[in-house]
Amino acid sequence: MDLVRRAEKAAHEQQLVSQRRRHLPPAEQPKLFGVDSLINELVRLLSDPTGASFISLEGLGGIGKTTLAQAVAYRMAEQTYFSDILWVHAKPQQINERGEIKLLSESTLTMEGIFSHLAAQLGLAEFSGMSMRDIQVRLQAIWANHPYLIVIDNLETIEETSELLPTFSSLAGQSRFLLTSRHTLR
Repeated sequence: MDLVRRAEKAAHEQQLVSQRRRHLPPAEQPKLFGVDSLINELVRLLSDPTGASFISLEGLGGIGKTTLAQAVAYRMAEQTYFSDILWVHAKPQQINERGEIKLLSESTLTMEGIFSHLAAQLGLAEFSGMSMRDIQVRLQAIWANHPYLIVIDNLETIEETSELLPTFSSLAGQSRFLLTSRHTLR
């Protein structure tokens, strides 16, 4: 009987990990080398309840900011600190496996688009048609009571970055933001 309970518990825990990973992009690199200490430090910082609400990974394009953010998000999904992990790609295009440039949705290039994507990932269909202010009030209530990890990848492409960060700061509550950008976000 004990064996059955352990198997059920392991299956339940794996289901929760899968659920927290459902919004993450597929891991591009199954194993990263030489970055374990950095991943561990980022995990520690993000799960510190008294820590900063925002952590940004900054640098030149192509140096692995997104890959590092993915590795951290996947690691965080294995833990129970965050209720869920949300991921928004804020880039207008990407190169596919054949080396062709593929246009992506431009809806995540605006503050309203990012909020809409986050609301959709939270399963909040009632947000459609709501004002931006009402959506922000609802997100603030959710994030105040449940810690979420919100990853915004390629933040430099968003036109309203200077407005977005203070807005998210006022809504963060217990949640943490992991941002990637080619530009310094101060």
